Amino acid sequence: MLSVHGQLNLSSAPKLGAYFDAVMASGYLSVVLDVADLDLMDLAGLRVIAYGASRLVTSGGELTIRSLAAMGTRTLDITWLSESVLMEIPGPGPDRLGPEQSAAAPGTPVRSDPTHSSHSPRGVGPADEDVIDGALRLVVHLARATVAGADGVSVSLRRHGRLATVAASDQTISDMDADQYATGEGPCVDASVNGHWFHVESLDQETRWPAFVPRATKLGINAILSTPLLAQSRPVGALNIYSRTPGAFGAKDQELASVFATEASAILSNAGMET
Repeated sequence: MLSVHGQLNLSSAPKLGAYFDAVMASGYLSVVLDVADLDLMDLAGLRVIAYGASRLVTSGGELTIRSLAAMGTRTLDITWLSESVLMEIPGPGPDRLGPEQSAAAPGTPVRSDPTHSSHSPRGVGPADEDVIDGALRLVVHLARATVAGADGVSVSLRRHGRLATVAASDQTISDMDADQYATGEGPCVDASVNGHWFHVESLDQETRWPAFVPRATKLGINAILSTPLLAQSRPVGALNIYSRTPGAFGAKDQELASVFATEASAILSNAGMET
């Protein structure tokens, strides 16, 4: 078991990566990561955990994150993003987190460009999909634990010509996505297809998706954040965060959603997902 204490950030994340290397070199493929004493984590910390999980899954193992719910009371530190050139990820700005987009208007595309990918575009095979889905499940669980207003999180991805949910925190959230695919409308569909960021503050006052909204409210959902996922700068899916509470997502939650979508986009681009 590995335990993380204090801050997991740009300076300390390599040490955790080294521990992952040592554990795997010893032949252990089932690793438990205890984050109960983790006070702060930035995107570098998220990346080293996602990378460790991907390596374990590729080798036939698994990563279990213990006490993940404790992270819900902490804050994912994103203030360093605008200062760091090493990660090559732009900090949140009005062009990425602007006003809620209208389904009818073109709006402003989200610019979560994963520029740190060094791979060339290629098809993603079944084995690759298993690794990608494992990493995306980790992003979902971390977003669920970190975004204060989140009651559920999912990742929608376009595969084989259609949208599908490849990671979801629970069945209700999977049903939320499925209702959008069935009706052909909703923030997750529009974010995936158009590459725009959507923030639904209250479904009680929402008029853009008349077929989907009644299904969502029946499942008890009242607020939604859908942020597009990009591969080779093209929309291929969306990170969807759902809440039962109207107005649940403040400015900090919206920034965190953008950060997690950026990381998920990086995973997809690094895998060479075709668009």
